[in-house]
Amino acid sequence: MEAFVAPSVAQSGAAKHRAVAGCALRASGHARLPQSVRPAGARARSYMCVAESAEGTKSEQAVELGEKEKEMLEKALKGDIVRVNKLLDLGADVHAKDENGRTLLHLIAAQGVPDLTRTLLKMGADPNAQDTMGLTPLHMAAGYKRPDTVRAFIEAGADLSLLNNRMQTPLDLARMLLDNEPDKKFVLMPNKNKEALKEIVDMLRVAQETTLPAE
Repeated sequence: MEAFVAPSVAQSGAAKHRAVAGCALRASGHARLPQSVRPAGARARSYMCVAESAEGTKSEQAVELGEKEKEMLEKALKGDIVRVNKLLDLGADVHAKDENGRTLLHLIAAQGVPDLTRTLLKMGADPNAQDTMGLTPLHMAAGYKRPDTVRAFIEAGADLSLLNNRMQTPLDLARMLLDNEPDKKFVLMPNKNKEALKEIVDMLRVAQETTLPAE
């Protein structure tokens, strides 16, 4: 099973979030998307998901990133949490998005940093923001097998019912990954990824059941 990996942040002069009717796939050396977010029949290669209108033109909603925001998203993607915190202290916009529509919260959720996740939520970061593939930060935390970060989103009241472009909730995504995860690695070594996914599935299932309206 492929690793669930976040796509690259926007490059200088092209940091644009394109709103769309459909999502075109363009070859990219930066992003490897798992089968869960690739269209049926797509080859296992690197892709970047770029939203375009039915006519193939760019949306007027495209927004240029400032230098601090661009660096912040790049550092978050690389896991440089110290620099991310410094840029936040310098006033970088916590709501900034890369060209895939992903916020800092998406990237920090993927890195699995629950303390910073909670800090960003207190700063007003949107736990329900969806990127061009419909992924929320909670989808990212579940997809990257980050149980402590998933717990932070549940405690913050993130919407558990939001669907990605494959009509999956975070629970659906975690269950699919769990079904495809082997029990063992290297013959005898227990697969820690499977244990993390089991914990995530259990957490999301219980949280979803407790938030369902009474009949």
